[in-house]
Amino acid sequence: MATNTKPNLSEGIASALGVATKIALITPADDVDNIPAGTRALWIGTAGDLSIADLTGTIHVAVPVLAGIFPLSVKGVRSTGTTAADIYALE
Repeated sequence: MATNTKPNLSEGIASALGVATKIALITPADDVDNIPAGTRALWIGTAGDLSIADLTGTIHVAVPVLAGIFPLSVKGVRSTGTTAADIYALE
């Protein structure tokens, strides 16, 4: 029986275009970097404020966000100061 050795073309195209291929629910937490590596953006389901740690580790408190895509790679979403809800990482 032959095995399929062909690359997954749709994942290759998605990666080349810079679009997300995975989604993960994020639970805000103050003590951890809770964003999967390779996250390209956050999807915000309910508008509010985000407290985030950027890729350098700098904490930004009460960043206002609308519902929709927040196009910034971050290390973590902190619970203190976050009022936005239904937050997903787009990888």
